[in-house]
Amino acid sequence: MVYRPDWAFDGWTLYDSMKEFQRMNVPNETWRVTKINDRYEFADTYPSLVLSWLNPVTQAAITRSSQPMVGVTSRKSAEDEKFVL
Repeated sequence: MVYRPDWAFDGWTLYDSMKEFQRMNVPNETWRVTKINDRYEFADTYPSLVLSWLNPVTQAAITRSSQPMVGVTSRKSAEDEKFVL
């Protein structure tokens, strides 16, 4: 028998990313919303929605990779690690 508790609400619908973006005034002149990875076909190991900060002066974005290994041999890249530190 599988334990299936009754919940007062559906947790899968608790967070609405589009409503949260609207609360933060996104999209705007600096941000846009894209559905390029909506079905995880562009990058299947990344989330369907990602938001990153953009510096208003330099236009530099804060980006992050969740991939611990790179390349076909799955080896670490010392150069990449140095770049992000």
